Amino acid sequence: MSLNERNSDIHNTFKSKILHLLATSLPDLSGYSIRSHNILLYQKKFVNPFALTSPTCFQKKLPDIINNIIYFRYPPDKVFNFFSKPEIFNKLRITKLFEIIYFSLLKLPLIYLQRFIEIQNPDIIHGHSTAKFAKYGEKIARKKKIPFIYEIRGFVEDTLVEQGFIRKNSRKYLRRRKQENLLMKRADLVITLGEAMKKDIIRRGIDEKKIFLVSNAVNTKLLSPMKPNLTLKKTLGLEEKLIIGYVGSIRKIEGLEILFRAAKLLEQKIKNLYVVIVGKYTTKYFRELKFLAKELGIENNISFIGEIPNDEIHNYYSIFDIVIIPRINSRVTRLVTPLKPLEAMAMGKLLITSDLPALKEMVKPYVSGDLFETENPVNLSDKIYKYISDSELRENLGKSARDFVIKNYDWDIIIKHYHIIYENLLNK
Repeated sequence: MSLNERNSDIHNTFKSKILHLLATSLPDLSGYSIRSHNILLYQKKFVNPFALTSPTCFQKKLPDIINNIIYFRYPPDKVFNFFSKPEIFNKLRITKLFEIIYFSLLKLPLIYLQRFIEIQNPDIIHGHSTAKFAKYGEKIARKKKIPFIYEIRGFVEDTLVEQGFIRKNSRKYLRRRKQENLLMKRADLVITLGEAMKKDIIRRGIDEKKIFLVSNAVNTKLLSPMKPNLTLKKTLGLEEKLIIGYVGSIRKIEGLEILFRAAKLLEQKIKNLYVVIVGKYTTKYFRELKFLAKELGIENNISFIGEIPNDEIHNYYSIFDIVIIPRINSRVTRLVTPLKPLEAMAMGKLLITSDLPALKEMVKPYVSGDLFETENPVNLSDKIYKYISDSELRENLGKSARDFVIKNYDWDIIIKHYHIIYENLLNK
């Protein structure tokens, strides 16, 4: 072992150990898992972070190590695996029975987590939404007198409504909401992503003094402007096209039908306009979009690429002339700030989004992008035409957006908030 390696090991022994409890993680690709991985990666500068994922995510005997980040997994469990079989799990009554047996009566996640924490001996337990798994960390933290942080990145009850699994204000909705509220009240500190989310949490009765903001962020060195990937354009057959791009989950709240209708309105004005959609999709909504594209007569000007590896996303951004995030007006979209706008800005792309409160926190007209009237395809088409017609304005605004992200949303800047939060909590 070299002197530098020995000094590094000595330094690490004095760093605080932070256990992150995650609902999911890489290699499952989502905004949630990407944020989690970057938190762990950048926190290594000042603490020793490691993660344990929910038993509903992965079950493996050995941990996964991704970019030198340790993700511990729950060991394979016969009870869980029996009740999680699709033919059983998909039946509502059995699902409820599964939750009662596995989470309440047998308390299997709690038992394993308690042993895990006794062995690992973390200085802080940092739970991430949802409360369904993170609540076990809080219970053990109280017994062991370990500080507990709850980071809420979205409101699960509203997400379930948008996905069609529960009805708003139903018994299940109120139960999930109550569970989240209770964990926020019990936590020593609460972290969330943006001002709109913070205001909603305060309205739920959570003490404002213990709520801290740590926004989404990107690595602006990895995501940076690049020349269009001509090989990709050629592969897609889009060498002569002006490309409107979308990157993200393809689900109802993203409002892609609004983009399609705007594209139809531009059909005669911009002859070589083409829409490229990148991301994983829910089957029902995907079929609706395919049907709409055919109904509008623009199916030959739209491509669905599907899900791609995260390290290939920059190639797709490189060929986009404009990036659109056309989210619909819903409780989730008004409150929750997504990660994807920051990626487009970091790539120096002109970004146009719905003028929703959560998006307006990041997208500043003529600084970091532009806004259109939510759910208004006519207004969106006008915005697209404006910037397609003025390439200089489009490029200048893309450069301005990148500068904005570098100054405000780079991980090197954002990660410092966690350092301050941890230090203050441990020095109480």
